[in-house]
Amino acid sequence: MTLDNLFKQHNLRLTKPRQQVFDALQKSDVPLTISDIAKKCKDINRTSVYRALVAFNDLKIINVVHVGWKNYYELAEPFIPHHHHLYCIRCQNATPIQTPELEQLINYLSRKYSFLVIDHHFELEGICQKCRQKQQLAKSASASKNKPKPESKSTK
Repeated sequence: MTLDNLFKQHNLRLTKPRQQVFDALQKSDVPLTISDIAKKCKDINRTSVYRALVAFNDLKIINVVHVGWKNYYELAEPFIPHHHHLYCIRCQNATPIQTPELEQLINYLSRKYSFLVIDHHFELEGICQKCRQKQQLAKSASASKNKPKPESKSTK
């Protein structure tokens, strides 16, 4: 299904701002903040970005991911395959992950508890390998600076 058909189905117009926001989300490999989207859509104002995201959310074609105090936006199925993320709290990097084991667990829980799962959200927050390495290097450098220098033995 195309975006245009989806909008027509719901008696909505696919305006230029909506198309630009959709294109920005579609071209991105990672979820974007509103600021990120606004930077990519230079021809439209921030209010139009907000309105487009509200329309997309109402149509359930975006996922809103909450990380800390920030919201990130990305396209949802059918526009991109279902996936989850690992979010680094230091560099804000989002790594998409495919998790068939998680999907199997959700199906198992649904059957076990006779619960119809309509939607789910699963995001892990932590510190990525690059940031941990930087942190380790910084600790090592700090430790070597603070290490007392050996006293020199003076000859008398």
